Amino acid sequence: MKTNYLILLIFAGLFLFFTNSCEKEEHDDNQYMNLIYQNVSDLEGNKYKTIQIGAQVWMAENLRSTKYRDGTKIPAIGSGILWDSSTAGAYCNYDNDSRQVVTYGLLYNWYAVHDSRNLAPIGWHIPTEAEWEILTEFLGGESIASSRLKERGTVHWNIPNSGATNESGFTALPCGARGEVGQFCFLGTVGFWWSADFTSNRTAFLRGATNYSTNIFKYTYNKEYGFSVRCIKD
Repeated sequence: MKTNYLILLIFAGLFLFFTNSCEKEEHDDNQYMNLIYQNVSDLEGNKYKTIQIGAQVWMAENLRSTKYRDGTKIPAIGSGILWDSSTAGAYCNYDNDSRQVVTYGLLYNWYAVHDSRNLAPIGWHIPTEAEWEILTEFLGGESIASSRLKERGTVHWNIPNSGATNESGFTALPCGARGEVGQFCFLGTVGFWWSADFTSNRTAFLRGATNYSTNIFKYTYNKEYGFSVRCIKD
């Protein structure tokens, strides 16, 4: 009995040691990266962490707003057919599942991004191509930037989540997309974020990060697609 009691004490001690070690490692990692977050709220009271990266201040979470800055509701479109045919601003939850919103934010078509009523909170705006380029260069260029933007580990990113350090504090997540015909895709493997700039009547710019690369990719897609939005401070 005495031997069994000692064994139980040893296991209890090891459990407490490894539990405390894990908690300390996470805390020390934040200290090591010296990430200092602030907060901003949108019109609906959604709060977002913000982080300074170089001379810029970015949201460290994807936008979840369902209203424009003037209080007008943005249409929510669940139907793939209606999503495909819309040429006005709209948003959706990934896979029409509201449980995804807290983690991944909402997906917006580009018409919502470009609407004159403003998608971003007061004091913020959708990043331009020039502002994305500044961020990319500050983080070492296109070939390495996404590693410094992506959340570490594989809690949300699929394996291998190449090179991810999140040393910028941007905490890019693999929030997936909605295609122009309304299909949902790429959750866990790709994060996409709209740019404010467009290339033609049909297409606009965006940036993407993937689980298999350290590159930040520059894309052009049709404006009917649904992608995430990160805002940058004015």
